[in-house]
Amino acid sequence: MSLDAPKRPRLMGWKLQAVRLGVAVVYLNSAFVSEQFATQEHGLTPVWTPAGIALGAALIFGLRIWPGVFIASVFHGWLVLRDSETLMWLWGPIVGATLEVAQMSLAAYAVVVAARGKDPLHSLRGMIALIGVGAVAVPSINGALVATLFCLDGRAAWSEFFSVWITWAIGTGVAVVVVTPFFLAWRRMPRPDRSLLLWGLELVAVVTVTWAVDWLILNDLDVEYLKIPPLVWAAFRLGAHGSTVVVIVVATGTLWSEIFGERAFQDQSVNQALILLQAFIGTVAVLPLVLVATLTERRAANEKQARLTNDLEVARAIQRSLLPQAEPNVDGFEIAGWSRPADQTGGDFYDWISVGGGRQFVMLGDVTGHGIGPALVTASCRAYVRAEQPNAEDLSQLLTRVNSLLAADLPDGRFITFFAAVVHPDGSVEALSAGHGPICVCRGDEIEILNADGPPLGVIDDLRFDAPRRFKLKSGERLAIVTDGFTEWASPDGELFGNLRLADSLRASRDLTATEAIASLERAVSRHARGTAQADDLTALVIKRL
Repeated sequence: MSLDAPKRPRLMGWKLQAVRLGVAVVYLNSAFVSEQFATQEHGLTPVWTPAGIALGAALIFGLRIWPGVFIASVFHGWLVLRDSETLMWLWGPIVGATLEVAQMSLAAYAVVVAARGKDPLHSLRGMIALIGVGAVAVPSINGALVATLFCLDGRAAWSEFFSVWITWAIGTGVAVVVVTPFFLAWRRMPRPDRSLLLWGLELVAVVTVTWAVDWLILNDLDVEYLKIPPLVWAAFRLGAHGSTVVVIVVATGTLWSEIFGERAFQDQSVNQALILLQAFIGTVAVLPLVLVATLTERRAANEKQARLTNDLEVARAIQRSLLPQAEPNVDGFEIAGWSRPADQTGGDFYDWISVGGGRQFVMLGDVTGHGIGPALVTASCRAYVRAEQPNAEDLSQLLTRVNSLLAADLPDGRFITFFAAVVHPDGSVEALSAGHGPICVCRGDEIEILNADGPPLGVIDDLRFDAPRRFKLKSGERLAIVTDGFTEWASPDGELFGNLRLADSLRASRDLTATEAIASLERAVSRHARGTAQADDLTALVIKRL
């Protein structure tokens, strides 16, 4: 198990052995360096960088590198305990190595699971797992086991249990939050959003500031808090690569200024001072790491949202391009349509097609819901109608064929209310509604609101439609078809626009053109809504006899 496992070739054969050997060498050398900070007779040190190296290697290369960690840990343990007068020189290194490998494995597993295989530096969940499990929980448990074994063996008194436990836990935990992120970040070269040279110069400037703070501390000034601003700056400006470098600089500088400063280890033992220093280092190291993970997730979310917004804008443009770009030219009639989706894309559409002999086919559809899903269905429905219309003898046969196609394609719970009409030069209009209403017949001040002729499309596979209705329109009379986005738009007090207000608006626009009548209807429903959000798509179609 490792990070980005699907993207990285598996280590096999001599390559795996080479990695194991490399990990063992690095682990062993860092153990010799950490050993120089040992402050207790039993050899424990509050600075244990090998733990961070082991976990970093496990996250990068996978848990199969554990033999390298185990062998290096056993060898180092034997060198430390070879002069022991008890049998601890025999079993101590093996137990210690086993605990080291177990700690590495548990922490790596927790981080990979929490980060879902992503780099924990770019995942807040992964970083929390790295800190909570790798730096706190597992080291604390292992520290308690080590302290118990030391006390049972007589290498430490029971009164020293807490000292042994905290020394192991702090030394291991701080290494995890300081060293492991450094290896995770620098396994790949940085790719900043600006010039790499400028990025490097900025990193040098931040590191110089931390060195200046260390110089002030060496001169007996209590300004440790001045190390926090460079860490925060690095998190915001330099990303994971820069932040981990600054954390390493802060950690080493803090140890250096305390060990060689004039106030070194005053009023406390060396072990206590180092433990406090490590606790300080661990605390300040966590800050930029959490910031980097949070900022990376936020940036990724913003980029994803930007891509989604762009995709929706493209979909909106495509959907708008499918709507008629000009009103049809039909002798004796004026036909207009209008649509406004509730989201970037919608589930409503209208269209018209010239069918010869001076006739015009017009249609309006309303797919359940609104958004990108219904928009895709509207495109399919429009395509089916355009493909089947030339082969259909009448509207009944057309809707029957289109319904059969949609019923085979649409998922359960999705359907389309559909209105189709053929406008004839003699002033008559054939119309058929599949679940769509209201259909308003406007004859002066008289507004007749009709219901649908049959169920919506896509619900019943073998549905057969009856013959269409036929309307004979006189001069100034109209057919107005709207989607339920108009009638179901509620005011702030919850009152729907409804059919009565729809009829009043159509009555008031009787002397207006078809386009003007739709605009008047849109203004009427907006006044009624009084600022409430548009909850559904709005689409209207008006057929007016001149």
